[in-house]
Amino acid sequence: GFEDCETLRAVFSKELSPNQIKQCSKPFHEAVGNFPNSLPEVTLTVKPDHIMMNNYIEDSDDINHVPTTQVSLYPDEFEDYQTGVDTSITFCLKELRAILVFTSALGDALSLRFETAGKPIVLSIEGNPYYSADFVLATLSDSETEYQESSQKSSATASIRHFSSTKSESANQVSSFKDDTKHYSHYENGTKKIASDKQHFERSIDNRQKYKERSL
Repeated sequence: GFEDCETLRAVFSKELSPNQIKQCSKPFHEAVGNFPNSLPEVTLTVKPDHIMMNNYIEDSDDINHVPTTQVSLYPDEFEDYQTGVDTSITFCLKELRAILVFTSALGDALSLRFETAGKPIVLSIEGNPYYSADFVLATLSDSETEYQESSQKSSATASIRHFSSTKSESANQVSSFKDDTKHYSHYENGTKKIASDKQHFERSIDNRQKYKERSL
C-alpha cells in the first residue's frame, strides 16, 4: 500500500548557526556504537569544554529504573569546535546512524551545525569536489516540558484556590455557629425570664389567696 506524505521545508542557515562542529564523523560513529539499535532518540548536550551524548529519558519515566548510557567527547577530537550557545537537543538516532555509516564508508568530512531545542540540526558533507549534501533533522521542542511546568503551576494555583475556598467556607461556618450560639443564648435568656415571670405571678396569686383567707 501507499502512505500519503507531506513535504516539509526546513528553514535554517548554516552560516548563522552558533554551534558548529567539523570533522565529527569518526568520533560520532564510535560514540553511537555504545547505544542499542532499539533506542529511538538521543540527546546531545553541548558545552564549551565537552559534548555529552546520552539516551533520551522522558519526564514521565522513572530515572532510577531506566538504563542510562552516556558518552563524552572533547574539543581536541574534532577539526573545529565552536559553541556559541550551551544547549541540549534531542533527535532521532536512526537517521544519525545512517548518515554516519554513509560518510564513514566514503571517507567524507561531516560537519554539524545547530542552535537550540526545537530548531533543526544540519549535518553537512563538505570537502568533496564532486558533491555535497545537507541532512536536516528535526529536534524535540521544549514546548512539552513548558506545558508540563504550566500544568504543575496551574495545579498548584488550583490547590491554593481550593484551600482558600475551604478556609473561607470554614470561616463562614464558624461565623454561622457563633450567630446560632447568640440566638440560642437569647432564646435561653428569654425562657429563663418567662419562667421567672411565671413564678412571680404564681407567688402573687398565692399571696392574694392567703390575704383573703386572713380577712375572712
